[in-house]
Amino acid sequence: MPKVNRRHFIQFSSMAGGGLLFPQAWPGQRSEQNSSYVAGEENNFPQYPYPRYNLNTIGFTIANSWLMLIKRGDDLLFKTIDHDVISEKWMPHWANDLFRIRFKENDQQVPFEFETSPWSLKVKAGKGELLATFMDEKTILFETKDMEVSFDAQQTVGWEFDLPGKKTFLLAQAKRVVEVKSATNKIIHAGQDKTTGLARYVLEKANLPAKFAIRIDRNDAPWEEPLPVLQAMAEKQKNSVEGWMDRMPAVPGGLRDTAQTAWYYLWHAQHDPIGLFKYRVIFSSKNTWLTRIWAWDNCFHGLSVASADLELAWQQMFIFFEHQEPNGILPEPMSYIQLKSGYVKPPVYGWTALKLIEQAGATKCRPYIEKAYPHIEKLTEWWLNYRDFNGNGLASYLHGNDSGWDNATPFDAGTPLQSPDLAAHLVLQMESLSKMASILGREKEAAHWQARAEEHLQLLTTHLVEDDLFVARKMDGTKVPSQSLLYYIPMVLGKRLPGSIRTKLINNLKEPGLFLTEYGLATEAVNSPEHKEDGYWRGPIWAPSTYLIFDGLLNAGEKALARTVAERYCAMCKQDPGMWENYDAVTGKGRQGPAVTWTSSVFILLAAWLEENG
Repeated sequence: MPKVNRRHFIQFSSMAGGGLLFPQAWPGQRSEQNSSYVAGEENNFPQYPYPRYNLNTIGFTIANSWLMLIKRGDDLLFKTIDHDVISEKWMPHWANDLFRIRFKENDQQVPFEFETSPWSLKVKAGKGELLATFMDEKTILFETKDMEVSFDAQQTVGWEFDLPGKKTFLLAQAKRVVEVKSATNKIIHAGQDKTTGLARYVLEKANLPAKFAIRIDRNDAPWEEPLPVLQAMAEKQKNSVEGWMDRMPAVPGGLRDTAQTAWYYLWHAQHDPIGLFKYRVIFSSKNTWLTRIWAWDNCFHGLSVASADLELAWQQMFIFFEHQEPNGILPEPMSYIQLKSGYVKPPVYGWTALKLIEQAGATKCRPYIEKAYPHIEKLTEWWLNYRDFNGNGLASYLHGNDSGWDNATPFDAGTPLQSPDLAAHLVLQMESLSKMASILGREKEAAHWQARAEEHLQLLTTHLVEDDLFVARKMDGTKVPSQSLLYYIPMVLGKRLPGSIRTKLINNLKEPGLFLTEYGLATEAVNSPEHKEDGYWRGPIWAPSTYLIFDGLLNAGEKALARTVAERYCAMCKQDPGMWENYDAVTGKGRQGPAVTWTSSVFILLAAWLEENG
């Protein structure tokens, strides 16, 4: 069976709402000439004010909204990323694609250029202009000038009728009611597209100025309020964004533009409590299939926003704790309508709690600690009680996805696998339970968990070390050879590691041509025959591995190497600022999907550290 990574897992196996999400061709398939983005986009992406983002790869959206406008060729695609919209194999179009907005002159489609900001979008096509902003999370407000524009439905229109002041119709595949309200030039049905047979809607009098809004919801509803002034709505959205941007941690001046972009992604990916999400959530991305949360991504999200909103930071863990099973396991992953189980993720919750306490202090964190402590305790016991298959005290992964390093080379040998990173995470988790118990005045529990942490560290360094380097083992004790950075994640233990092990890890991490490249830490050694430039966890640079090792280097007193890792990672993100899921370790070019929030989070954390440390 082929290896499965989290992107494939979502594309091929999501049964939310009873339909199958089939893989979508990623629009950012990159050319050799400009491998960061889609071909040709550099020609229509001038440098506009902060935060910088590119409509070819990053959609125009706002926090709390499922709606998005994004460039697809010469079309402006109007879509929803709501997970209750399901594509089925018999559908001719993706159900979440609602309209193709097309711009014309003399009835011929013309290309367009764009100017983006987080609060408004300007499109220029021929002599005409279109402005757009969000009126609210379900409604986009438009104004056009000298613009022939059509809205081509991407699916069957189930029914349609006009009422005073608005047109209402149903997009059947998406199960969405579309309401169009016009203050000037109406939008009318202009028949069927000759190629697709789908409905087309146009401005009633082409080229006349038009002001209208499109509201998309699950049900039709009264819409009596008049359309507001577009500029006033854009200003309202701007104030909302700037309220968030003002809370961005300080970063070095040369990284500020990139940091603003990363911080903006951490805003637009937020959503108020909805469905299974009982707290405000930060999605893994709003520009890919990752409009969900994974049971370790969220921990990095929380760390990055802690200085701006400590409650939001802890809530990223609490979202999962609300759905913890009685035996302690957490769901993996989650959308607001669906919990999945089967895979798990590495137990980094204890490490995250320690970092939040370190950032904000025990007093501010105490109310959150009271809530988190029993959940982290149950999660720790689950690993020790349900995943120790050979009784030697060490837990195992049952699949590469359990580690978060889905297709990393240690898993080529099969599973179960006792991996050193897992044991290291559990040492920190036990230590965090000791710290939290002490803060809560439970000294006996604190002593208990500290003793267990020390015992587990002894197990790790006894069973999973050879020649002062970490190894993974199968259940019969067989060593699994690999040149994966996964074996260096125990560096997160820092000064807790025996000196000889710590020294050898640090020396190998410094070694040119092994893991450390011009851009940071490769997940598979560059000189490994298994290294692949776009190999997911078999080569590219990732945010979580970078930050875990960076944190361990600091704890070990290896500040110079930690600084090198931070500087190279931040320079890489600045060079290719899409905040991609991962980056080519040799060229520094972004890979997979853009606007990924744990990439944004780690960039913010490292850039802020560089500023604090001169």
